[in-house]
Amino acid sequence: MNSFESVLQTFKKAKEDLGEILSSCEYIDALAMESVTGNLNLKLPTSQKYPFYMLIESSGSNGKHDEEKLNTFLEDIMSKEIVADGTVASGPSHMLVSQINFFKLQYFWVRLYICEIFYHRKYGH
Repeated sequence: MNSFESVLQTFKKAKEDLGEILSSCEYIDALAMESVTGNLNLKLPTSQKYPFYMLIESSGSNGKHDEEKLNTFLEDIMSKEIVADGTVASGPSHMLVSQINFFKLQYFWVRLYICEIFYHRKYGH
């Protein structure tokens, strides 16, 4: 995502369009993403760097319906140029990953180690 405004627009639209199936909505900025991926020896998920990355996770009772909703949501926000890139990943719980092609486990490590890596790099107080 190219701006924090895009993050906010995506979050608002996710709440509107995905309401009952929306499980989580998270974002990470470029500094945090580069710090964590660098320390964990993970590649950035795209060839192009972005100022912000976002993960939207859903879990509903009807997988086919949920996937259709996610695909429609992604098509809509991409056609309005709110996000620059995105994909829908199916699994036990569906994930819409905007500019992040991490598997859920890799993204878990990114989230888990942000604070620790920032502490060791003396970015925090």
